[in-house]
Amino acid sequence: LGFFFIAHGLAGWLPSVLREHNGFSPMAAANWTAVSGAVGIVTSLTLPRRATRARLPILMAGTLVVVALGLMAVVVAPTFLVPVPMVAIGVRYALIPLTIVTLMDSPAVGPRNMGQAFGLFFAVAEVGGVTGPLIVGRVADTAVGFGGALVLVGAVCVLLLV
Repeated sequence: LGFFFIAHGLAGWLPSVLREHNGFSPMAAANWTAVSGAVGIVTSLTLPRRATRARLPILMAGTLVVVALGLMAVVVAPTFLVPVPMVAIGVRYALIPLTIVTLMDSPAVGPRNMGQAFGLFFAVAEVGGVTGPLIVGRVADTAVGFGGALVLVGAVCVLLLV
């Protein structure tokens, strides 16, 4: 639920964040969002391959920390430094494949129940996928703007660490 909230909550709003909160041009905002997405593709292909049962919690926690710190940096960093945390935020896309690896590696699920487990997982997780963009947009429309919305998503990252 939380990982989909983070991934989907940021995906559609990042160009608007960069334009309205950081003052980027529409082209620059689109380009840096695309670079963030490219980082997400690379990390989605590499991190799950390195995940063992022992490393999985460390990889997930590390990814959440990177995303939370990146979000806070986008809020407070000077505009010329914002592309660096934008690249770091791209690792958020690896959270969903890492969660799927966790599900596949779970001895309680087993091969026989894998289809049912995936169906239930995605049914529940998409609640976060729907509410993430809605809540980010709703918070951005208040007095706190996109800065407050990014702090909220960063707080979700921290809550998932607990």
